[in-house]
Amino acid sequence: MTWLQEVWDVARGQLVTEMKEHEKRVWSIDISTADPTLLASGSDDGSVNLWSKTLKLNQHVLKNRIGTIKTKENVCCVQFPSDSGRSLAFGSADHRVYYYDLRNPKLPLCTMIGHTKTVSYVRFVDSSTLVSSSTDNTLKLWDLSMSVSGVNEAPVYSFMGHTNVKNFVGLSVSDGYLATGSETNEVYVYHKAFPMPVLSYKFKTVDPVSGLEVEDASQFISSVCWRGQSSTLVAANSTGNIKILEILLRFNQKLFILIVTPRIKIAALRRCHVAEAMKGDVELVLKGVGDQAVAKEVKHILEMARRATSRREVLHTDFLTPPVVKESVSVLGKLADVAVVAQGGYPEAERCRISVGHPDVLTNDPDIVAALSITGNFGFQACSHGDFLGAILGTGITRDKLGDILIQEEKGAQVLIVPELVDFIVSALDKVGNVSVTCSKIPLLALEYEPPRTNSFKTVEASLRIDAVASAGFKISRSKLVDLISSGDVRVNWATVTKNGTTVKTGDVVSVSGKGRLKIGEINETKKGKYAVEIIRYL
Repeated sequence: MTWLQEVWDVARGQLVTEMKEHEKRVWSIDISTADPTLLASGSDDGSVNLWSKTLKLNQHVLKNRIGTIKTKENVCCVQFPSDSGRSLAFGSADHRVYYYDLRNPKLPLCTMIGHTKTVSYVRFVDSSTLVSSSTDNTLKLWDLSMSVSGVNEAPVYSFMGHTNVKNFVGLSVSDGYLATGSETNEVYVYHKAFPMPVLSYKFKTVDPVSGLEVEDASQFISSVCWRGQSSTLVAANSTGNIKILEILLRFNQKLFILIVTPRIKIAALRRCHVAEAMKGDVELVLKGVGDQAVAKEVKHILEMARRATSRREVLHTDFLTPPVVKESVSVLGKLADVAVVAQGGYPEAERCRISVGHPDVLTNDPDIVAALSITGNFGFQACSHGDFLGAILGTGITRDKLGDILIQEEKGAQVLIVPELVDFIVSALDKVGNVSVTCSKIPLLALEYEPPRTNSFKTVEASLRIDAVASAGFKISRSKLVDLISSGDVRVNWATVTKNGTTVKTGDVVSVSGKGRLKIGEINETKKGKYAVEIIRYL
């Protein structure tokens, strides 16, 4: 039996070409943009076939392929770079990504090793960089120039946050932004320069009684596609719900924020007003917020939004943790008469302030974040993030008045803060640890940010309990970690943990007072029923 592939002219609704010769299911076809007569197809028969549309036999049927690359496992995806028809990348069920120069198809030019499950998608970011997606819950960014003897085992970044363990969830690239689906029924967007998601957007269904959108975690995103090099993203989920999303990018010296706005949805949609939500639907609006502490803060911000819109003014929160920022922006996005802006002072800020107001009033980005430089002779006594935080809080201010702290090694640190406390900190802070310091206000454009340094390793644990995984991650005894939990010094996703039996999952951020923080990477079950957990420790 042979499997048939067809190429259609969609404008005319006409069949252009049929291709035969694969012996099993075909997963992927790509047409070279540099040479539109050249096609590639990947199949479960372990082969990549190359075809030319200029060779036609028996009307539309292409019986003769112009080349074949044989592999040992199923081929799930193929992709030409946009600027050349002489090279090709594909992903395989053997967990690897292969890059070939088609002028020498006997051996790959580069084999990329790093995924632990099937590679379902590959996409070129540019001529020398590609991104791969796998059912190991990660995207990986590869620099093709970094291979050693034809092998690259060091991806530039591993992008984690979405969930993908069994389905094809889509992958699309536009101007450095990487969009993918998730089995949590969410669309995730990453940027090639930062391993954390820059935004996520959850698909929801419409409750027939209230008319509000509610979550349906049983579905998953099945496809995503950018419209060329634009900010428009089309996404579809497993129920056939299709949305056209506009990704709004704002950037100036104060703000880098991505906002997702549904432009068209193939389903009924009713956006309630903030006053309606506060009158009776608030619990339904907050239904998707799982953490009760986060839900309480989001409810407070909803009340702030109600006051702001009714008085037609703009109100601001203090600095919020990432989960509160994410859930607040998501909930406020359901309301028709509220504008919302989140900003933390620089593009990848974790702690942000939210501004809310009526759309007619909140038309600009409020000036509500300031920056300080703390300098001193740190060359002989290095100070940690905790040292700087403790010294600042020691002046008497509270944590919610502070944003991120950017450590600069021997130069000191840069701190984001509410503007009204700048003069106070400049005069009150004179020492960090045993180092005398000087504080000065700096413009936000002077901030020097680098992605955090990390160290990754694996541990095998009998369970995914926080006391087991975190004690291994921070290299302390399990009993010591239990004591830290009892004293309220352990947090998961910025929420204090109160139970030793709390379980962790991929993407969770665990922090311990005085010890730093780590992120839970890939989790795999071993043959003996234990869990191999990747720990990403922030240095």
